[in-house]
Amino acid sequence: MRKRSFFTLTEMMAVILVLGMLLGLVSYNVQGSLQRGRHFITEQGARQLIEFVEMESVRQNLTLEELVKHPRALKKLCQQSGVVRDISSFLSDGWKEPYELQIGDGGVLLVFSRKGGMYDASGRLREKAGTP
Repeated sequence: MRKRSFFTLTEMMAVILVLGMLLGLVSYNVQGSLQRGRHFITEQGARQLIEFVEMESVRQNLTLEELVKHPRALKKLCQQSGVVRDISSFLSDGWKEPYELQIGDGGVLLVFSRKGGMYDASGRLREKAGTP
């Protein structure tokens, strides 16, 4: 009669421990990648939004102040232009939070994301997330 070999409880626990540690490391790295991706989406979206608003405000003969003070005017501008396909995602950052437009020093248009920070026309981060 052959002797059967089984895993001992200690061996099984050791394997489960190692697998748990590996999964923890992988999930930590994935979360970091997702955050970097959201920041990238927010940065690119802010730059595109600033370019769009500046171009359409000149074309429609609107002031930036009108668009900043009245978010509905911005949505209407997006609808009228025919350039923007999905308005809600165009006006939202990587975390699906709506952008806030502000006018900075010298009449420069700035886009603020609650989790991403404040961006200028070049897409550079002016200040980190916090209060606008």
